[in-house]
Amino acid sequence: MARYRGICALFFAVAIVPAVCFAESHASYDEMYAVAIVISDRSPATFAGARAIVESAGARGVQMFPHDAIFGFFAERPDRSTFAGLDVELCFGRGELRGTGLDGIVERVVGDLLEQEAIVQAARVAEAGSFEEAGPIEDRMLRVPEEVVWGTMPAKGAPRRGSTMELADRSIRENSEFLIGSVLVNVIFPESAGSSEDWTEVEISDAMSALSLGISQYLQKALWYNDLSFVFNYTNFRRIPTTMEPIESDMSTDDIWIGEVLRNLGYDYGAYYGAHLLNNATRNTFGTDWVFTAFIADMSNHYSATAPSPDPGCWGGAGYVAYAYLGGPYLLIPYPACRYGYGLGFGRVFIHEMSHTFWGLDEYASAEEACNSRSGYLAVSNRNTLFMPCQETVPCIMQSASPPFTEPQPICDYTQGQVGMGSVEIGGTTYLKIYSLPPTVEFSGVPGAVDTLLSGEEYFLSIALRNAAYPNQNPMQQEPPERVDYAAPLKAAWLSVNGLGSQALNPTDPRWGTSSSINTAFEVSKELEPGLNVIECLVENSVGLTAAAKDTLFLIGLKYKTVHATPVAKDVRVAWTTAMEVFDAEFGVWRSDLTTGGAETKIATVSVPDGIGSQRAYSYLDASVAATHRYRYRIEGTFSYNRADYSFSSQEVTVTASVPVASGIVSHLLPNPTRGSVTFTVDVPKSYGAASISREAAGTGSGGAGARSAASSSDISAEVRTSVDIVVYNVLGQRIKNIYSNKVFSGLMTFTWDGTDSGNRTVPAGVYFLRVSAGSESAVRKVVIVR
Repeated sequence: MARYRGICALFFAVAIVPAVCFAESHASYDEMYAVAIVISDRSPATFAGARAIVESAGARGVQMFPHDAIFGFFAERPDRSTFAGLDVELCFGRGELRGTGLDGIVERVVGDLLEQEAIVQAARVAEAGSFEEAGPIEDRMLRVPEEVVWGTMPAKGAPRRGSTMELADRSIRENSEFLIGSVLVNVIFPESAGSSEDWTEVEISDAMSALSLGISQYLQKALWYNDLSFVFNYTNFRRIPTTMEPIESDMSTDDIWIGEVLRNLGYDYGAYYGAHLLNNATRNTFGTDWVFTAFIADMSNHYSATAPSPDPGCWGGAGYVAYAYLGGPYLLIPYPACRYGYGLGFGRVFIHEMSHTFWGLDEYASAEEACNSRSGYLAVSNRNTLFMPCQETVPCIMQSASPPFTEPQPICDYTQGQVGMGSVEIGGTTYLKIYSLPPTVEFSGVPGAVDTLLSGEEYFLSIALRNAAYPNQNPMQQEPPERVDYAAPLKAAWLSVNGLGSQALNPTDPRWGTSSSINTAFEVSKELEPGLNVIECLVENSVGLTAAAKDTLFLIGLKYKTVHATPVAKDVRVAWTTAMEVFDAEFGVWRSDLTTGGAETKIATVSVPDGIGSQRAYSYLDASVAATHRYRYRIEGTFSYNRADYSFSSQEVTVTASVPVASGIVSHLLPNPTRGSVTFTVDVPKSYGAASISREAAGTGSGGAGARSAASSSDISAEVRTSVDIVVYNVLGQRIKNIYSNKVFSGLMTFTWDGTDSGNRTVPAGVYFLRVSAGSESAVRKVVIVR
């Protein structure tokens, strides 16, 4: 997160972008790259893929035009590799958009976004002191009557808690709660048949460009965090018919023509609730957090740049420019915006009204909003109001009284707080106040002791991960029963046992990143050790706040790390290791003779370890084995704890007892003669190779001609693997079968030839020769096969 430094509005050049601040900035973005990503194939899949990359790259100021283009500012200049595998083009200037096949409206809007600083500067020069006598916007912020709110509210019990994406069925007060996340803007261009106010493609392009440049102010204000973007939905909303001319209407008849427009779009429930249904449907389609609808009335033939205020051509001289419902679901604005005109003036009025849909209050004097008026999720006061000022005020978009109108005004602190963009410092880092509560971890279902831990047994630890919601304090027609509290979704969690590394907690669970509450069970059997275990869990939410919890688990049992059985000369050595805690156990060594089929018997008891390091090591030398017999061993540890007896068995291991090697590298062959197979032992000798070690050699003196400091090498002998090859020949010297060929370290190895050739066919009776090569030594043994 960026460090908090104050307030400013930022303007951007085409590529490397300087910051022009009215005051200090939340973050310094002196070099950001304005980029348009053109979706060449116009497919939803490519658009979705590009959107995911833009968001994951931390792009700021993102505006999206499905499925044509995405605009955003990048801290690092992206290239084609950033969008590898996607059919897109990257454009860094208006000229590069030509020839990409973009719709004319999108090309105009995105081109203006790429050159927005130049557009602002040109408008300021052109205006050059006009509109000197203009007053405030004098919009109308409509507060919906309580009976209308409750009448359109879906039935529900307690407040729902969770991230914005978890809310599927929303009311009118749940589609524009705060200006954080992704916002869908439905832009509708109504048109009356036979009227002189007919929309042209140029006018629609102008309006879309102006409102997009206006919205860019909000995005620039929010550059210190990257969780704000806009998606525009207008393509199918152009020239929607109505029987009335919108600009010749007023608030008394707006419901009629707006209702008609919505009915023609398939939402026949009146203006207010119909807009709510449209919002829910389109938000689900485009997958955004929030949505509002803008109705834009054409007044190009009614507009006069020199008209007095109130403008008689604006809603028939009704005295207002535009209006919006506090908290949504829609706003209404003319184009041009009465005395505020075209271009940036229209964009300024648009974002003023958009602020209302996200609970922002007016600050101009005639709105009569007092200092103690509070609004928004954070219930922020209106202390920047010009009505009975309670402090020294600063120019702000909600005052709208300071010319020139084409010059964007900042989104000031109180407005920023009312629309939910308030911030808070935590540990020197700025976080969104709405998402400023850290997550929590709670272990559940952990008994004081686990009685058994057998081979293959599973033990699951239950963990509850939560992120509490910052309480919704909105006082504007939102009583506690209808408020919805929002919490930051959980991003990831990690679990560690006894401080040994960490493992992602169910990383494939689709709830990560979308849910603020996750209950999960995690298998910890493999990590648990007998005795006291310390289990730690770390969880992080979507804004980077973390929390950790620790619990202990006392495990009664034995944990076998390794069990081996190895032939040693004419004996077998059984060795095993355990975890450090063994509760003073005694270990029984159990053996089965697989060759004779005898019953399993206990052949020894071991209680003293050979050594103790990071684990305990035990061994037993079984000297009662018969050469070539196959044996199976297991270890069974027993102990008493708290007046209870416990027994834990290891896994089983098998081994063939070797044939003693009296001399040379190969033992006698047993049996020989043989009717089938023959078993023998190879004593693999050690092989040595050169290895180098480094040592520091220092010369005489200190910095003189003879001084030196270097790492010299000294060759020493070290054991390396020995090549072992075992081949069977017939009396004609023909190779019958290759039994073994590999490189191994020295030691005894037992092999069996089963009397077959390389094709696994039984060889006929006769004399055969078994040749063993091990390093520089070799030996030949004669085998007699009888049938």
